[in-house]
Amino acid sequence: MRKFKYLIALAIWVIPSVLIAQASPFATAITVNGIPISNYEISQRALMLRALSIRGNLKEQAENALIDERLYLAEAKRLNYGLTSAEIEEGMLEFAARANLSTEEFLAELVSEGVDPAVFQNFVVAGLLWRKVVSGLYSAQVQNITNDDIDLALQLDPRLKTESVLLSEIVIAKQPGLADASRRLAQQVYSSVRNLEDFREAATAVSQSASRQRGGDIGWLPISRIPAAARTAIQSAPSGSVIPPIELPQVIYIFFKRGMRKDDLFREEHEIDYATLQIRTKSRERSEAVEVANRVMSRVATCTELLLETQAWPKGSFKRQSLRPEDISEARVVEIAKLDHGEFAILPGRTEGSIELLMLCRRLYGSRERSAERDAVFNTIRNQRLESYAQVHLRQLRANAIIRR
Repeated sequence: MRKFKYLIALAIWVIPSVLIAQASPFATAITVNGIPISNYEISQRALMLRALSIRGNLKEQAENALIDERLYLAEAKRLNYGLTSAEIEEGMLEFAARANLSTEEFLAELVSEGVDPAVFQNFVVAGLLWRKVVSGLYSAQVQNITNDDIDLALQLDPRLKTESVLLSEIVIAKQPGLADASRRLAQQVYSSVRNLEDFREAATAVSQSASRQRGGDIGWLPISRIPAAARTAIQSAPSGSVIPPIELPQVIYIFFKRGMRKDDLFREEHEIDYATLQIRTKSRERSEAVEVANRVMSRVATCTELLLETQAWPKGSFKRQSLRPEDISEARVVEIAKLDHGEFAILPGRTEGSIELLMLCRRLYGSRERSAERDAVFNTIRNQRLESYAQVHLRQLRANAIIRR
């Protein structure tokens, strides 16, 4: 009967019980409102529970469960609830299927352990009737489950965890015609860095990202926001190590991995709404383009304001779009991952000496869960609330019952 070790009672409100044989098998051991429970029933229930690998004080569990089941049956009778043969057969099959057995195979296993098949059927019948009682009395009280309730349950689900990584960066732009020089610089930096202090010095000296002012620190990022080209290398590297240069079309990144952690994120980015502004000066000097960008950034706080600020600019300079993260270029995704709403990043432009000013407008979230998964959570919450009502109702029945042992 090892197959049964993970089984629990069929009804979610039924607590299994077990019993040890008494000297007189068919004598009455307990009465519940005048309805007898025999020593034989208790001993048989004990055998069934032992077959299901239930542990603990089997006699006490058995007696309490059989007392509860007498109350289930009496309450079902009072409320005129009954079961058809098909419902009973389906309930027995449902329980047996938990051990990957048919009803016939399950009963054969029980018989081999000395359990009367009627004991199992009586157990199933009591559980099914109690389920009907609780559902009939309290279903209306547990229907007001909101999307917020489901979201909270998903947020607290320990299975819905995502990794975040604490990073510092060095960004080296690949200027037109100077890509080989940028690669050599990146390799020199990578080879010279031994610890975080070295990395911070190098970032301050050579990085072309705004994070250079913080020694390259970009804080905690969900691993899902990091482009696939860098994600595997970052995940596999130990904390406290430098990631070899990662080359993208326009830039080269060197990361220092400072740590990893698990975060509760029950929503993923569905789309990213961002704006870009192409800036090129007559001198074609990058430093002058950066000065223009700084003036623009000092005057605007939203993407709408950025549009209004640049209405007189050449056509095509400003562009705003909402795209799925996987549809955005890797260089932009890396920068966007570091931004909060209304923040900027400066990237290499399309031509020599030009830059691209990128502004994050907002992140659009879509539920990670499919509708079927949300339906399953709804049912779980509903059943939990029904169980709470069931326990209160059972305590009331027990308090009003005359139980003699």
